[in-house]
Amino acid sequence: MNEIFTTLEALCLSIATPRGPVTLLTVYRLGSSSPNGQFFDELSSILEILITWNSQLIILGDFNIHLEEPTLRDSARFLDLLSQFGLRQHITQPTHKLGGHLDLVITSDDDQVDDLTVTPPTLSDHAVINFTLPSIHLQPIHSIRMMRGWKSLDTQAFNAALRDSLLFSSSTTLDTFTVAQLFDLYTSTVTSLLDTMLPRRKVWTRLRPLAVWFDADCHRLRRRTRCLERRYRRTKEPSDRLAWIAQLRALHHLYHHKEAAHWEKLVSRNAKNPRRLWSSISGLLGQTSRSTEAPSFTANEFLQMLTDKIDRLHASTADAPPPSFTPTSTVFDGFRPITEADLRLVFTSAT
Repeated sequence: MNEIFTTLEALCLSIATPRGPVTLLTVYRLGSSSPNGQFFDELSSILEILITWNSQLIILGDFNIHLEEPTLRDSARFLDLLSQFGLRQHITQPTHKLGGHLDLVITSDDDQVDDLTVTPPTLSDHAVINFTLPSIHLQPIHSIRMMRGWKSLDTQAFNAALRDSLLFSSSTTLDTFTVAQLFDLYTSTVTSLLDTMLPRRKVWTRLRPLAVWFDADCHRLRRRTRCLERRYRRTKEPSDRLAWIAQLRALHHLYHHKEAAHWEKLVSRNAKNPRRLWSSISGLLGQTSRSTEAPSFTANEFLQMLTDKIDRLHASTADAPPPSFTPTSTVFDGFRPITEADLRLVFTSAT
């Protein structure tokens, strides 16, 4: 935002967190005069930019607008502007020592603010506001993998140890083993040698599911980029660094093109279906479709409801006659194994 604002002061920060980016906008409007049309125009121009970012938006500040009286002209216009951009403010208590809801906490109307408290003013004219905002992004998922550093393996020492093992016994000795025993001998011997010479170590890996637009072209170019990166890390040559950077820029350009083409195609396909269209736009903005509000019942209440329902069913059928079943001579005794082709047919028909 390179514009110069005359009716407000604004500071915008983009914060990288483990659960995704957060955009924090702080606003101050001088309270010596009522907000005019230029203020609403400038605030609207800021929101037009921020609302399109793939980030969780938090707006804080002293707006000096008396929202405790929502029927006032300025208050109604301000609340209407927030509603147009899908935003809402959460303050319901006075935040100034003379009264008035002047300091605001504004988020997307899908976000649920928890533990919001307004501490009465003491040293300052304004109250201290504390709150917790749950992240709209999911917690990163990590997996632990056991890996070996194969580049550090001493092949000569491994070959020597392998020749001294039982695997290189005489043929008369090995002929006494069955095929299964030979396989077990090979596995146990090689595993024992590797555990001694090249122990496995734990590696934490963050699971990042591939985007829906990530195709074979992206996979091929990413492999090439990582290959050039490893070459540069190994040689430290300036020419290898330039080749890696050029390839990395080409990879990012391809990512941008694939993602833009995917969303344009999706929006065009759902242009005549408003519900699917808004769902697509929410996905484009990185918003989840799941509700962030807490459930209206607990696990114990749900269990009690099921128990009461089953008890009512038992009571209503207590005097009913026992069920009768028609005898049949049909026997279900024909079974056959499911082949890979059968499973492939089931999976393809389900998708």
